[in-house]
Amino acid sequence: MKRIAALVFSLAGLALAFFEFRVEISAATGIPLEYLDLGIYFFLGGILVTGVIWIIHGLTAPLKTRIDKLEERLADRYLVELATEDDLSMIDSLSSQAFGLVASNLQQIRQLYEVNSDTFWKIVDRKSDETVGYFCILWLTSEGERQIEKQIFNGPCPDPKALQTIARSGCPAYIGAVYARGARARGVALAALTVHLKVKRSKRLYAKAATDDGIRVLKKYGFRLLSPGADQVGKYYVRAC
Repeated sequence: MKRIAALVFSLAGLALAFFEFRVEISAATGIPLEYLDLGIYFFLGGILVTGVIWIIHGLTAPLKTRIDKLEERLADRYLVELATEDDLSMIDSLSSQAFGLVASNLQQIRQLYEVNSDTFWKIVDRKSDETVGYFCILWLTSEGERQIEKQIFNGPCPDPKALQTIARSGCPAYIGAVYARGARARGVALAALTVHLKVKRSKRLYAKAATDDGIRVLKKYGFRLLSPGADQVGKYYVRAC
């Protein structure tokens, strides 16, 4: 930063010195004075813009480096992978801890998995080899989207006709759950969910907040109420992609 500032000031000083002797330079070279003035103004403007860009880069580069290092540490600490049938009991346990009575029970979780195995993803702490979180995506058919629009969709135990058996690109999705223990693990879960939905290019996303914090997160990510009214736990939210 100090070297950049010194270089900018040196160039500015050179331009000002040139400006001071512009009359003599004009007489010696035959270049009209107004042309020299215009050239100096452009030169000073270029120095100013370049200096600002360098300063901004100097300020933001360390921040970007820290962010990159944090992402690397999180990637080293946590693993995100597709859940298998053997993971469903653990997901049931996490779901019960997070959402209580409104969560799907183990039998319902197994039914969702049987319809589409690309439904549950787990977050694993590499240090302890423990599953510390998960997210659930239900890929919707046109019937499923119709049920949500009419607000008759049963999230914990949906009608099989409402769900895609294969997650096709562009199909709408219902975010069934996102949960992880600890702020860093939650950040990893939300980031992984976002990337997965972008890869699938879902056109519309639906969700229902189970907590007040869930409402905050949905609004942060651009979701709005499906029907007019005040924000409330249990209401459907939607986001067009």
